[in-house]
Amino acid sequence: MLKRYVVWDMDGTLIDSMEMWTNLVGEYLESQDISSVDHAQLVKQLDMLTVSEGTALLSQHFPRLGSPRAIEQQIDALLERHYREDLVLKPGVEQALRCLSRKDVHMCVASATAEPLIQACLARLGVLHHFDFLLSCETLQTSKREPRIYLEAAKRWAVKPSGIAVCEDAYHALETAHKAGFYTVAVFDQSNANQWADCLKIADESIINKEE
Repeated sequence: MLKRYVVWDMDGTLIDSMEMWTNLVGEYLESQDISSVDHAQLVKQLDMLTVSEGTALLSQHFPRLGSPRAIEQQIDALLERHYREDLVLKPGVEQALRCLSRKDVHMCVASATAEPLIQACLARLGVLHHFDFLLSCETLQTSKREPRIYLEAAKRWAVKPSGIAVCEDAYHALETAHKAGFYTVAVFDQSNANQWADCLKIADESIINKEE
C-alpha cells in the first residue's frame, strides 16, 4: 500500500471474528438450552434476516425467550463478551499496523460494530493507538452499502477519496468504496472465499497474508 491514509474494516479484516458471527445464533440458542442442531434449518434461515427480523422470528418460535427486544439485548450481551474478552487479531495484523505507523501512515477503523465495542476490543489487543479515529455505521446511521462512512473518513482527514486506501473483506463494502472513488484493498478471509474472485475484480490491491 502506497497510500498515506488507510481505512481499515475491523471484523474479518483486523480481527478474527467472522466464525464467531457465523456461530452466534447457534451459540445463543445453546446458551438458552435450545439445541442449534435440532433447529439447523431455523438457524440457516436467520442468517438471511436482519437483526429485527431474526429476533422477531426467534420470539415467535420460542416464546419463552421473551420479546424480540429482550432477545436482541441477550445477543448483544453475548457479542459484547466476545469483543471484550476473547476475539483476537488476525495473523500479521499487529506487525502490519506497526510498520505503517512507523511510515507515518494515518489510519482509522470503519466498522459496522458499535463504537464502544470497537474501542474496547482494539484497546485490549494493544493496537488502538495506531488509529486517528474510529467510525461506526451504527453511530452514523448508515451501512457499507452506501459510502457515507468512508466519506466521513475523507472529510476528517481533508483528503480526496483517491488518496485513501480502504481495506475490506466484504465484497459489497469493496464495491461501495470503489464506486465512491477510493483505492480499494481486498483482504482475504475464509468467510469471503466464495466471493474472492469477485473481490479481486474490483480491488486495486489484495492482501491474503498481512505478513506479506
